[in-house]
Amino acid sequence: MSRTNDVVGVTTDETAQLYQEIYGLRAALRSRPLIARALGVIQGRYGLDADRAFDLLRESAQRHNLKLSTLASTVLVAAPPTGAAWFPGRVRRPSPSLSYIDDKHHNRTAVLSAFLDAVLTIMDTQVGDLQLTDPLTGALHLEQHRNLSAGFVDFFANVSDDPTSCATAMRRRSRVIVRDVATDPIFTGTDSGAMVLSEGVRSVQSTPVQLPGGRCVAMVSTHHGEPDLSPTRAQLDRVDRFATQTAHWLDWHQRTVVLDALEFVHKQALRLQ
Repeated sequence: MSRTNDVVGVTTDETAQLYQEIYGLRAALRSRPLIARALGVIQGRYGLDADRAFDLLRESAQRHNLKLSTLASTVLVAAPPTGAAWFPGRVRRPSPSLSYIDDKHHNRTAVLSAFLDAVLTIMDTQVGDLQLTDPLTGALHLEQHRNLSAGFVDFFANVSDDPTSCATAMRRRSRVIVRDVATDPIFTGTDSGAMVLSEGVRSVQSTPVQLPGGRCVAMVSTHHGEPDLSPTRAQLDRVDRFATQTAHWLDWHQRTVVLDALEFVHKQALRLQ
């Protein structure tokens, strides 16, 4: 039986569902300005009205298995096309191999899900998250998670210079292990630390997903209910190997699938002019 909340007639389950809906709406609102900016670029560049620009962006995202926000951010950061092709002479490469997933996937969500699950298995925990680096702001955007509350996901939806293990790992370009969230200088006396502790997490590790040269394209973090996290060298080596594979795959996906989606937008928009 569901407990009754302080508000008369409202159960704890109903309150949790309400918060889930609120956090979902807030997540949707965060992406709206980004999409609106991309639509403005498309409208101005090709002389399309708002409805046609949106339909075109949505169709391309669906065709290429991309989130609308992912395609929108790339519209904003890519150099504008100067001819009939947006990226003339582009060489397509085969997708890099991934040892933690059986088949070759072009679906980013599926690959990132498999990567996160593989890291959680290595680190012997069921709680963790994966963030992607925002190409516009450089912040870490929470893309996937396992067994974290809606409040936690909302609080850490976007991380930049916040006092967190993931932001610290991104700045240092190296893994950060917090053996005790309650006493580590990264978290002590911060809202971030209080949120992590309220989730029942006492230790954390954050590993940058980096390309050669140190560019961080993602971050994978695992959360543990006990302090004094001390992973073995073998565990960390496996995490690093999978992280390197994922970094190369994400770079390939950006240079291939995402650019294919932009090329589709460009060619279709030229036909509509």
